[in-house]
Amino acid sequence: MTRRRALQCGAASVLATVGTRHMAQARRRRRQQQIFASSRDVPLLQLPEGITATETHVFVGTYNYLNPGDNRIFVFDANTGELQNTIGGKPGQKFVSSGALLGLSMQPGTQDLYANANQTGNVLRIRHPVSEDPHISVYSSFPSGTESPPGPEDMAWHRNGWLYASDSNNRRLYAIPPDGGDPVLMVGPKGSGARFSDQDLFAQPEPGFAPNGLVFSLDFRTLFAANTDTDAIIAMEVDGDGMLTGPFPSWRRM
Repeated sequence: MTRRRALQCGAASVLATVGTRHMAQARRRRRQQQIFASSRDVPLLQLPEGITATETHVFVGTYNYLNPGDNRIFVFDANTGELQNTIGGKPGQKFVSSGALLGLSMQPGTQDLYANANQTGNVLRIRHPVSEDPHISVYSSFPSGTESPPGPEDMAWHRNGWLYASDSNNRRLYAIPPDGGDPVLMVGPKGSGARFSDQDLFAQPEPGFAPNGLVFSLDFRTLFAANTDTDAIIAMEVDGDGMLTGPFPSWRRM
């Protein structure tokens, strides 16, 4: 082997070693970047579920069924990941602490945060969620007397102010008026008194999985609902007023 070749091989070996080291460091950085927040730094960030964000903040709710009084909403700086506020565990914040929180959503056009308190059956409205003194109130409560305890799961805002919210414990889909109050039962099993029967599209072997996640299409003419138990997405037609327009077969399973 010539000296030139030996030097080339040696240089290649050094470069390969350096390159491997840099690749390993890059992988470590990527792993670190993927962890925005964890219970290592925020001990009560246990069983995070609901999450939503604005340009400046990320809001995370916990579904802490293991310690039902320790549910929290954590408010992080969206850019740095710094914890800026914790909602729950303080006087006047029992609706959050005892809620076991699932869906979170910011109301469009406002800075109000909404949270589905799954274990208490309440949809919560939180004004000034970034401040040290947020105002927490019950925006709506799902009716009791259902087969299983009411379980608010996810939510989706129509552009006219109606808030759709799923009850995954009871195969129900509610629409909450723009000012809150009693929800309107839009979809439910046959005999539930809903405006429309779910035609077994939300059937589930055990409570807690359908309907689950909700989202409107960009033109607000279709509401999509995830049925976790049957690996299906249900698409429901919506009119200009934000109301579902008809039962199956105008709805479709995707």
